[in-house]
Amino acid sequence: MRWFTLLAIALRLAAEPPMAQMKSSTVLVLLEKSSGSGFWIGERLVATNWHVCCMRGESQIWVMNENRLTSEAKVRWFNKDKDLAVLEVQKALGGPTVRFGGRPQLRDGQAVWAIGYPGAAKSLAGAEGMHIPTITQGVISKFFASNKRGPSAGERLIQTTAAANPGNSGGPLFDDCGRVIGINSMKALVSVLTADGKEERVPLADGMNFAIESAELLDELKGLKIAAEVESSRCGIGEVTSAGPTIPGWLVGLLAGVLVVAVRRMLATRRQGALAASAPSPVVRPALRGVSGYYAGQNIALEGVTLALGRDAKMAQLVYPEDAAGVSKRHCQVRHEASTGRVWLEDLGSSNGTFLANGTRLPAGQAKELKRGDRFYLATRENEFELGNG
Repeated sequence: MRWFTLLAIALRLAAEPPMAQMKSSTVLVLLEKSSGSGFWIGERLVATNWHVCCMRGESQIWVMNENRLTSEAKVRWFNKDKDLAVLEVQKALGGPTVRFGGRPQLRDGQAVWAIGYPGAAKSLAGAEGMHIPTITQGVISKFFASNKRGPSAGERLIQTTAAANPGNSGGPLFDDCGRVIGINSMKALVSVLTADGKEERVPLADGMNFAIESAELLDELKGLKIAAEVESSRCGIGEVTSAGPTIPGWLVGLLAGVLVVAVRRMLATRRQGALAASAPSPVVRPALRGVSGYYAGQNIALEGVTLALGRDAKMAQLVYPEDAAGVSKRHCQVRHEASTGRVWLEDLGSSNGTFLANGTRLPAGQAKELKRGDRFYLATRENEFELGNG
């Protein structure tokens, strides 16, 4: 009976792509006067569009993940003709590196997902929602080659119905298996004159959005000696339609795994206890949990990183709003030593102090070791955190 239960769970999971992983792979690219999207192609490397990061020649670029961690970034490489770029962040922010799929595994009418940070959604949601990526679903309308002249003539593009808007540019286009098959770049727009004589760009047609095929980026990554994980299997078996794959390939593998496990359990019942006893203990990773205030409910990974907390995005990775009462521009930092597993808290000379749960104020510049379950706060208990497990 339990195997039927496992089968039912597997079938239910088949209805959903790995959405949490897809969102965690997508980042917000912030500039002084604009913003866009990107995705992790390495621990400190982000892929995006050239027109997002480099067209205006802005000197400062920041990258923010869905946990509101930020880091300044620099342009490592770009290709204006292909409208592609690679950014390198100063500090690793965490987030899974994407896997890539490609044209041989794709079909017209296949379901796809565009994830990014459109400007309209950001302005409506405000500071509380700007770190949450927007997800839209559509299908592949067609594949075609660009008719642009010059070095990028014939660039491979995908037309989709997955809604894209300003700010989505540079973000990933995923298939149902969570693999990047394209880089969202533009939608069909046309310039018109408004009643007061100003030029404005408006949609030329509904449901016409374009992405650069992942193969165009992969070709460049090879030349840059940047490793990329590419999967050649189809996302599903049988013909793919607008409803998505009938049976995702990962589900076929999961069901086969269930049968293998069932057989092994029948043959090795007597050894089960010994095997369970010898199984390695799971690795416990540290995390910072927001107890109250701006980061309440957030669980932020700490493994092997140092996180500064404060109001200045140039100096802190956990950034508070400008009106956060009592929080300095660079208030305190939490550091995890990967070699020893120890976690340290240090006040960075804040005006209103960093305090332990018992009300003890930490002297500036003197690190205090934190244990699991320990709490501390910035200025007041309205900005409280707890050290826990990820």
